Amino acid sequence: MDYYEYYEAIIPEERTKYNFFYTRLNTMILQWNKFIYQNEFKNENSWVYIFEFIKCALIDIIAEFCPKDQKTILKLHSWDTEYKEILFKTLLKYKKKSLIIWCFLQCAYFIQENCNLEILNSELSKNMDFIISKGKLFDTVDELYLDPLLIISAPLYPLSYRNQNNKDIFIKRNQTYLSLCPDLKYDGVGDRKISDSVLNIAFLSDFLTKDSSVLRDRMGIIENLNSEKFNIKIITSVDPKNISGNLSKQFYERNKDKFIILPKKIKDSREMISKLNLDILIYCEIGMAVKSYLLSFSRLAPIQINTCLLYTSPSRRDGLLSRM
Repeated sequence: MDYYEYYEAIIPEERTKYNFFYTRLNTMILQWNKFIYQNEFKNENSWVYIFEFIKCALIDIIAEFCPKDQKTILKLHSWDTEYKEILFKTLLKYKKKSLIIWCFLQCAYFIQENCNLEILNSELSKNMDFIISKGKLFDTVDELYLDPLLIISAPLYPLSYRNQNNKDIFIKRNQTYLSLCPDLKYDGVGDRKISDSVLNIAFLSDFLTKDSSVLRDRMGIIENLNSEKFNIKIITSVDPKNISGNLSKQFYERNKDKFIILPKKIKDSREMISKLNLDILIYCEIGMAVKSYLLSFSRLAPIQINTCLLYTSPSRRDGLLSRM
């Protein structure tokens, strides 16, 4: 008799049984390092990197909370239709919707030299088609964003390091997220037109508060825009007291009057940005952080621009660089 069958037998009441399994599975997932041996990882390793190496072991743990026939299939890691259905339904049953995104959309940073990228991309596309077919899982954008396993990183970020055109994959990724959470769509502009005089322009990124390549590549542009043509704002979610790095601290001190600090929730952030009546909103990066990616599904200015095209933005992009 295995783990699942034993506790099925000794816990007769269905709700008590569910709570028992849910509590233990939740503990094992959130404290995975106590159950999965990965000694080489350090605290500074990102979840998107760690998940690449613990994914199979984590699914093996999830399998222990399934009936014997389903457990056997999950431990094969076949990723055929039956496998996907069992994994999806199990994660949904135990309220681990965030792991559905990680398990089905995760891709590796490192691939073998002779690996066929077309096959990998095809499998990823099939996984996204599977998720799209399931429809809505998250009622609100903040239910999606504030999930502990979704706020920390973006599953498809490693694709940015592959020598390939990711356009079609990112378009389908956007479709997948919209299917999971239709509340991502938001229009804070309506039929508002751009100003005929000084233009309200904002640069949005949490990486403008760190000594990052995003800051180094944009700070010169931000600080040298013609103030007679542009009213400049810098939008971030980072509290100024948490700004790290000498370069970013100096940048903040020179431009503190331009900074707008967003609230924690996506809905509140969308409303705050909409009230700025921006003419131009520039995403300094899309795909490096979860919040900026989810915000980019919205229409928050008549003209929206993305730099460093790590990810294709979900919302329509227009250019006004000639006026800068």
